[in-house]
Amino acid sequence: MNTTNGFVISNGVLKDYRGLESNVVIPDGVEVIGPSAFTERSGIQSISFPHTLNTIGSYAFYNCSDLESVSLPDGLVEIGNYAFGKCKKLKNIAIPDSVVYFGEGFLLFCYCDITTNIWPSQLSHAIEDYEIRGIHILMIIIQSLMMTESGLAMDMIGDKRNYLYKLYAKFLQRYRPKFFVFENVAGLLSAKEEDGSLHFDNMRELFKACGYSTEYSVLNASHYGVLQNRKII
Repeated sequence: MNTTNGFVISNGVLKDYRGLESNVVIPDGVEVIGPSAFTERSGIQSISFPHTLNTIGSYAFYNCSDLESVSLPDGLVEIGNYAFGKCKKLKNIAIPDSVVYFGEGFLLFCYCDITTNIWPSQLSHAIEDYEIRGIHILMIIIQSLMMTESGLAMDMIGDKRNYLYKLYAKFLQRYRPKFFVFENVAGLLSAKEEDGSLHFDNMRELFKACGYSTEYSVLNASHYGVLQNRKII
């Protein structure tokens, strides 16, 4: 077992951190962040991971109360149960598309922005595995990905981002909120599927099948004090 700069490492597994740095840079060669390696460590504001990392263990960074930023590497495969749970100051996290396993509650009580190219087939088990116990959900707000950079109804066939609403439907079926809010660009209204049907109509039919009737309106951001002439549904 090797202890250098506060890192306790054995055979590529980081087992513990005893350092005092606020901006932690995990050394090259580490392949696994062991369970609870950083649990409940205050004072750590950012963490950078090596390109050799493939697994973040359960509770690895649980309740790191000051953690604001993490940089996950390409090649990461697994994020364990509650790995970043209760990191309430975490502002954003970019999840590489190499990740194929998400543990239960890996972002429990985190309110960060998530950037990812991971699609429903990879995330579906995370929805099925995670339980919310004793909590009544009133509302889910969905900020959907844009159809295009310009918001125009251009060729959308084959772009997986345009079908993430099917994942949203799984959230609705799983957690049954009283209502939900769904936002997208106005170009969605005229976008068509390969068979000529309207993408928006198909979305509304799916939400109806989940037990939700939908209403919509087109809003212009400039009417609400935003310095941008931007129409959204």
